Amino acid sequence: METLERLAAKDAIADATKRYSRGIDRCDADLVKSACHPDATLDYGTFKGNAWEFAAAATTSLRRYKATMHSMTNHSINDLDVVAGTATGEIYVNAYHLRQDDGTQIVDWWWGRYLDQYTCRDGEWKIFHRICVHEWTTQLPIEQAMPIAAHLFQPGSFDRKA
Repeated sequence: METLERLAAKDAIADATKRYSRGIDRCDADLVKSACHPDATLDYGTFKGNAWEFAAAATTSLRRYKATMHSMTNHSINDLDVVAGTATGEIYVNAYHLRQDDGTQIVDWWWGRYLDQYTCRDGEWKIFHRICVHEWTTQLPIEQAMPIAAHLFQPGSFDRKA
């Protein structure tokens, strides 16, 4: 049976992971940083280093896309020790990046997993270490949009940080 303390820890961990993805998609480096301890490390294959440095680089790089969306599913939080302030986790991730290429809209679609270590410091659960596991990718041209008045909606870049 879960205790209130364990449920609160799991909720705080889940909130940190949501802030991370929202920060990436909104190109908000400060929001990404809020999900990671200052000495947190990330291994994204092409980037291995400090999470706060990654936040600045990734949110700048992703501005080249018209829109991005990271969907996280199947978040399992394991080995939770509320006394020690440690936990591990695994999250399945789909990332969609919309771009223009010679007048054609293309969706770069990425599948993978995050293997996380979380720690609680000063009462805040955050990401301490993340390994990004790549499963596969594809690119899909958008040949025909949905038959809706999409032009009436705000674009995906509407609320991104400048």
